Amino acid sequence: MARSMWDRPDMRQALARHDLQTVFRLMQRHGVPQRAIAALTGLAQSDVSAIVCGKRQVIAYAVLERLAQGLGLPRGWLGLAYDDETAALAQVASS
Repeated sequence: MARSMWDRPDMRQALARHDLQTVFRLMQRHGVPQRAIAALTGLAQSDVSAIVCGKRQVIAYAVLERLAQGLGLPRGWLGLAYDDETAALAQVASS
């Protein structure tokens, strides 16, 4: 996956808000199909589809942690480790 996809402000804000619907939609726009998202994250493709369609939200810490690991993201980007960068993104996301 292109590193630039993760560096986009809209992607980083969605990650900070735990808005996986937006995260997965942005991934799809960058050519990552739902099956690939499922394989990377350990979710079933049907779960990925439900998240993309807004029928399911992910709030469980363990699932968010697995997503960060599977996608190769720093845990702080999903608010799982508090740092200055995450705090700044969370402030932007809430305004």
